[in-house]
Amino acid sequence: MEEWSLLHQAKSSALKQQQNLQANVRQKLEKARSMKESLEELQSRGEGYGEGTRLLLADQQQRQIAADLLRVDERYETVVEIALGERLQAVLATELNDYTAALARLDGHQARATFLIPSAEIPEYSFASGRPLFDLVLPLEGKEQIVKQLLGGVFLVEDISLYQRQSLPVGVSLVDPHGYRLDWHGLLSGGDTRVRGSGLLRRQRQLDDIYKTVSTTEDEYRVASDTCEQFEEELLEIEEQRSYGLSQQHRLELQLVELGKDDQGIKAEEEHLNRRLELVP
Repeated sequence: MEEWSLLHQAKSSALKQQQNLQANVRQKLEKARSMKESLEELQSRGEGYGEGTRLLLADQQQRQIAADLLRVDERYETVVEIALGERLQAVLATELNDYTAALARLDGHQARATFLIPSAEIPEYSFASGRPLFDLVLPLEGKEQIVKQLLGGVFLVEDISLYQRQSLPVGVSLVDPHGYRLDWHGLLSGGDTRVRGSGLLRRQRQLDDIYKTVSTTEDEYRVASDTCEQFEEELLEIEEQRSYGLSQQHRLELQLVELGKDDQGIKAEEEHLNRRLELVP
């Protein structure tokens, strides 16, 4: 029985460790789900949107804004937000009635919004000293052309101050990592990088990340739960085998006792017969 005890102890220890792991994963999953719900609530409320944008999105939930059409690495979120500004909230309009009726709706509420209307032709821009901002973003599948239209002519440079006295090509705008923007009209903007619409790209990235985290953690929790269940079944099987072994041992011990009694009876009978034989002349 010592072997069964050692096996039972080892499996019990493994089960306890697995249950601790399951509890940790469950806590991680609950935290991720809570974060997901908070971000989704902010998104559904239109937090950070202008009044007109919130109005249009409330009317038609499937509408998309410019920020929904692309994904940006964390390193370039600020420069893209500086480059696009409030245009990140531009509502995508693919049909004429998408924005004609919406404009009337805005007029009725004395609100304003911007529409992003796909163009059949997108001009090509070049600026040798800069990197096209379009190359630094990831458009959603099927939205490559509209994102290229949105970011057309915008280039990332190391330092805007190097180009302040230059005449930029028509249609070209420059942004730098310090939050400055210079366009071909000679308009230079800078200062606080928290422009209207800033944070929309970061929140979308956080949502994408948390969806992946929740999905991955749900898989981890499922595996941990299945392993716990397996260990519990194996432990129960060990206990049943141990119980069966003990019952068999007890049965054999009873049999040995009975055999011992039978042996004693046989010996007593043998002695009795021997005494009778001695009396025979």
